[in-house]
Formats: sequence, C-alpha cells, structure tokens
Amino acid sequence: MKKNDHIDGAATLCQNIMDEVSSVFVGNMQLLKKLLAAGIANGHVLLEDYPGVGKTLLVKALAKTIGCHHTRIQFTPDILPADIIGTRIWKQKENKFELMKGPIFTNILLADEINRTPPKSQSALLEAMAERQMEFLGIIDKQSEHLVMLINDLIDIQRLEAGGFQIDKSTELIDELVSDAVHELSNLALQKRITINNEQMTSQLQVPADKIRIKQVMVNLLSNAIKFSHDEGIIRVKTDKSDTEVVVHVEDNGIGIPQSAIGRIFDRFHQVDGSLTRKAQGTGLGLYIVKQIVEAHGGRIWVESVEGEGSIFSFTLPIEAKNNKDS
Repeated sequence: MKKNDHIDGAATLCQNIMDEVSSVFVGNMQLLKKLLAAGIANGHVLLEDYPGVGKTLLVKALAKTIGCHHTRIQFTPDILPADIIGTRIWKQKENKFELMKGPIFTNILLADEINRTPPKSQSALLEAMAERQMEFLGIIDKQSEHLVMLINDLIDIQRLEAGGFQIDKSTELIDELVSDAVHELSNLALQKRITINNEQMTSQLQVPADKIRIKQVMVNLLSNAIKFSHDEGIIRVKTDKSDTEVVVHVEDNGIGIPQSAIGRIFDRFHQVDGSLTRKAQGTGLGLYIVKQIVEAHGGRIWVESVEGEGSIFSFTLPIEAKNNKDS
C-alpha cells in the first residue's frame, strides 16, 4: 500500500461484529495488506484465529479505485450465515496447502515441536534434579542403616547387661560361615572397589557355634575393614586351625590403629580418633559386642595393627572333638 492509502470503517466493523474496537487493525500494515489483497481478489476476507482478532471474522470487501493513488476499501457485515458457512468451506479447500506454507502454520509446528521435545536446558535441569534426588535418597538410606545398627547394638548391650547373650549352638562349617559373611559384604566392598580374598581351608572343619552370632562377628569385622580401607584396597580373610581351636583372620591394608588405642579397642563406646573414623560414623559398640559373642563361645579375640599400614583382627572358636580325631 502507498503512504496515502487509508482504511474507512474498519473500527466500526470490528465494534459491530465483536462488540469491541479491535486495535489489531490500527497500525498493522501486514493485516491491512492481507485484507486489501483478499478483498480485491475475492470479494471476501476470511480471518480465522488471527492473533489479536480473537474469533473467526468473515467480511465482504468492495474495492473502488479512486484516481491513481488512493484505494478505498469498505467492509460490510451483511453476510448471511449460509454465505459464511459456504465461504468457509470453500476457503478451507482453496487455501489448504497455502495455509500450510504460511508463517502461522510454521509457528504452530515449531510450538508443537518445542512441546514434544523439551529444550536441552530443561532436560539438563531435570537430569540434575534426578541426580540430586538420588543423592538425597542415598543419604537417607545410609542414615537409616546407621540408625538400625545403633538400635541393634543397644538391644544387644541391654541383653548383655541383663545376663549375657542367648547362644544357640549347632554344628556348623566354619568356611560356610565365613563365605556367607563375605558374600553379604561384597556390594559394600564393590562401592569402594575393594577386593576381598577369601582363603578357605580345604578340610570341612566343623565348629559348635551360633550361626547367627558368628555371622554377626564376621560382618562387623569385615565392614570395619571396608570402612577403614582406602579405595581399591585389598582385604584377606584366612582360617587356620590348631589342635583345639580354629582361628579366623580379617586383614586389611587401611589406615591402621594407633598403638595407644589398641588396648581399648574392644571397650564399650570406644572409638579411635581420626577423620576417617568420624566419617565412618561407628557407634563404638560393635567391637565390644563382637568380643562378648566370641567369649560366649569360649573363644578369644585380639588385634594387631601398624598405623598407616593396616590391621589384622583375629578370633578363635573351639573345634569339636571329632575334628581332632580326623586331623
């Protein structure tokens, strides 16, 4: 359109049809050009869901050329409903592919693609949230395990003070007891890439023992070895026997124990000071309870350690008489 072209009656038409004055006509050269071109070519203009219009708008356009520089467009809302329906169907068929090539259709496709495919920033944010949630769940899980361990230790302490453990002995294979505990702690060791070497004896050595309690001893010693070892460390589990007893050793190459703490390591509520021991969050009851269990079986327990090099915890269990005859 030329600079001096103008539109008459647009605001009045919008007010009659939509009961309001639409500001979309004012200053919108793109819309005016569309109205002018369609009105001259077809005598009708179909505006469906045009941004700013707010509803389907169908008007007649009559063009009169006045002089050489002025075009006067008059919009009239005098179309019957039948004309509107027929014109709409015709326009939909006529302009189906033209509409698909227009900028509005392109924008719709783009918006739909954005809705179906979240931007990378949103995906990254969701991934970060998921990782953060898993981190919190891991913390909750560890704290729950720590709480369960503390409760169990306190229950055992109460039983001890009330008259000792109830030991239910049966004939057990010592290698099976050790292997069960190693298997149970394998996932914990895997988290720190620690290798547990279980060096079993070839003979099927039997001991009179409370299976649950001896497993508790092994789990405690192995979990301590894992907690106080560095990543990618090595833990050795070995069994020996003498004429009267079997000896189980749990050896690690971790942080070790100061010589000043070795004499009190099996005392109740005793914890070795150090950053790694605080990080492990022990209760100070585990080794005390282990000692009570071993002694209730008629055995002994001790530790050898060099600070900075590792520790070896060992305990004994009496063997059955028939094992002595077989050896």
